[in-house]
Amino acid sequence: MENQSGHSLKLNFANDQGQAIDDIKSSFQSQSVVLNELLHPFFRSMYSQFDFEQFLIDRDGNYWFIEKNNMYKQTTQIYIFNHKGDLLKNFAVKGKPTLYEKEYLMIAACEGTDDKGHIYSFCKHHLNFIEEWTIDGFLWDMECIGETFYVTSYFVESNEAVLYILNNDKKTVVSLGHDMFPTGILCHKNKLFIALSYLRDGNKGKVIQCGLDGQVVKEIAVEIAPRKLFGYKNELVICGLDMAKGYSDRLVYINLETGKQTTFQLPQAMDVRAQDKHLLFYNGQTESIIYWSHEKRKIMRVVRWPGRQSSENKLEALGLNH
Repeated sequence: MENQSGHSLKLNFANDQGQAIDDIKSSFQSQSVVLNELLHPFFRSMYSQFDFEQFLIDRDGNYWFIEKNNMYKQTTQIYIFNHKGDLLKNFAVKGKPTLYEKEYLMIAACEGTDDKGHIYSFCKHHLNFIEEWTIDGFLWDMECIGETFYVTSYFVESNEAVLYILNNDKKTVVSLGHDMFPTGILCHKNKLFIALSYLRDGNKGKVIQCGLDGQVVKEIAVEIAPRKLFGYKNELVICGLDMAKGYSDRLVYINLETGKQTTFQLPQAMDVRAQDKHLLFYNGQTESIIYWSHEKRKIMRVVRWPGRQSSENKLEALGLNH
């Protein structure tokens, strides 16, 4: 699932933790981040009691923590704390979860170990379990529209990208095509978009627009391998992956009205997240967050973790082109 190296961000704060957390916590599409020696007193106390890998701060101010993945365990614990650090509840889920927050739901999309994925929904306000769905294949990403879940998956045996539509007791599977891997799903401007990368040509892909029944309405070819899919105003924004090197290197804006595509070169990034009018690129080599402005179409800010200021030589590795 995308929540491996591509869906997580390692953090190491020293001073000014509050501002840094405020900046980062709303920046993730899945809103999940990886804990790594967080020095804020709250996280220090929590980290001393449990071994966590990810957390999410929901809109009610509660902290959802995922325990560190253990390859020998088939289940993972999700712990919920209030702002005081009191443990409110915990749940066990199958596989390795990624958290998604919706209006009144918290959703855990879990990559399983048996070629199956699991989707769990919880009520944020009452902190109770609602339902579980099981899907086949390699679960990658999901979107929620109203009461319906749209989940992308990849069937290894048939080499096929598929879309699951989950609604109440009904489960629908729609084939998206063969020799393709789904890399992102997004509801933007009341339309459903899915990005796919071709497996035989690592530098090409497409974005398809689907109806809410999963049927393809339109296809948009792109000369990159889509890695992540975002929306901004009347445009789709696609981060392209250099398949050989394993990091994002290009950004494509697609105007939904005219179909015009505009491409920009990007600094090397292990991870990409959306934050309001910006995209945030994480460079692991320099331990930096790079702010890209949708409005200006250029890099506006580079943030390096306190205590680990990069040298000029390290900054050159970012490949910045203001």
